[in-house]
Amino acid sequence: MKNILFDTDLGTDSDDIGALSILCNLHKQHKINLLAVTSCASTNEPVQAIRAIASCYDVDVPVGKSYVAYADDDNHGAYAREIARQYPQFKQANVADAVRVLRQALLNGDVTFVTVGPLNNIAHLLSSGADDISPLSGVELFRQGVKEMYVMAGTFSNNWAEWNIAEDVESMRFVSDNVTCPMTFIPFELGIKVKTGANFLNGADSPMKLGYYTHNKGPRESWDPITSYCATVECLPTSPWGRITVDEQGITKFVAGEGNRRYVLDTIDVDDVTQKLEELMVI
Repeated sequence: MKNILFDTDLGTDSDDIGALSILCNLHKQHKINLLAVTSCASTNEPVQAIRAIASCYDVDVPVGKSYVAYADDDNHGAYAREIARQYPQFKQANVADAVRVLRQALLNGDVTFVTVGPLNNIAHLLSSGADDISPLSGVELFRQGVKEMYVMAGTFSNNWAEWNIAEDVESMRFVSDNVTCPMTFIPFELGIKVKTGANFLNGADSPMKLGYYTHNKGPRESWDPITSYCATVECLPTSPWGRITVDEQGITKFVAGEGNRRYVLDTIDVDDVTQKLEELMVI
């Protein structure tokens, strides 16, 4: 059973809801062990929304948030604020620091790290020093505890910076330079082909239904649910292993050959992938 850490920018795009729901559903079925969830936003409403969604699956795991804002994260998150407003019982008086949550979770070892937002939390984790949790530095703890990463980031069909990278290019470049485990990228051009969320939108009232409706008023492109699916159920077809670089503008480039980076191809059966995701995006 995989140990999963999930870092999300839930609140900016409703597909994070689908990604979290898939992980919570699999955890409830004892198919994965969801160790913790961290929000890369510095606001409190995303944490409240995460806890509300997890409660629908009877999942209780540590939740943390960044205490350093990335780009304009305070200007995002309309649907997280709406979930927080309608589910006030999940408000936390004191939200844990994401770095401490992640450092504690990494003590479990054998971790698959799933990230679907800007990588500021991961960069801060890697930059962390020894503390009461572990005498290891962040880089040492990460390399000891993480066996693989699945990252929603980048585009390999366009010559521009994908959103998750563009929001914090420096963190993406720092993570890329300091992470040595295999990394699988789920790129923009894949997720845009698949729209999911219909089961929630057509179902009973829930934080998931509220979030999808508030943000998109319908199914949403599925970058993040695909990332959760590839990390936990089956990885869709990928490029060969090679090197992925991120330049100063946030543009991603792939070169096949020596290296432990790859990306998931966009040559998929859209209907098949949609059905597989929707089957997991249920309460």
